[in-house]
Amino acid sequence: MMIFDTTPWRNLTKQQKQTRDEKWPLFEAWLYELIKDGEGDPTIFITAHKQFYDTGVLDEKYHHFAYLVLLHVSDDVSAMQEVVQLMRQERYANGIYTAYRQILFYNEFIENGFVTRERLYNFIVAVHGEDYLEHTKIWDADPFDKAGQVVSDLSQALWDWRPCRDPDLIPYQLVFKHLLTALPYYKASIDSVGAEANIRPLCRVYAWLPNRHRNPELALPYYQQVIDLLLSDKVDPEVKRWSTNFLKELEAEKE
Repeated sequence: MMIFDTTPWRNLTKQQKQTRDEKWPLFEAWLYELIKDGEGDPTIFITAHKQFYDTGVLDEKYHHFAYLVLLHVSDDVSAMQEVVQLMRQERYANGIYTAYRQILFYNEFIENGFVTRERLYNFIVAVHGEDYLEHTKIWDADPFDKAGQVVSDLSQALWDWRPCRDPDLIPYQLVFKHLLTALPYYKASIDSVGAEANIRPLCRVYAWLPNRHRNPELALPYYQQVIDLLLSDKVDPEVKRWSTNFLKELEAEKE
């Protein structure tokens, strides 16, 4: 079991402790609603997370790394790396995990001020690095082997984000950076199912941007880079072919 460095908790000022005490009910109410109908006493699970929130001491039985991301006392990337290291030990030691869709889960906690946008950014960096090649180094993965999974998760995250999330709250620049650096490794053996699931959503959001995105002026420059890349010779020929066909279909739908 991993032991967290509790120094940041011990160094909190009286005012910082008070501020955290005032914020705790936001998380407690949310967590209670989430687990109240499950098995076991929700009070035990909540108390264990309150202990971590207040002291940095982890309950060996009752904890979940996704909540620890929110409850750690620090926004720093080193703090997020601590949580990610725990996650890798417990759940993903032999696999590869992507945080791009996980950040949508945290959106409401940014909106209500429970944590900062900086924390979200540093959580992605802790899991993935600053771009896709750093991601493969962190996870000791071959870029071509994992590009399909990463592109899939990135595409789905951006699809979920487009109509209903505030892009100012989510580190969308970093998400697009990972997508742009992963697409050249996305290989062609993608079939119609893979293309429909991963490439079409990117093309469709691009086609919808002017009228259906909450803040198209923020998103368009990033999507334009994606489309330009998908139509270039820097991606696999089959990826380029699917992208070209999807964009033609979407253009025809407008007419």
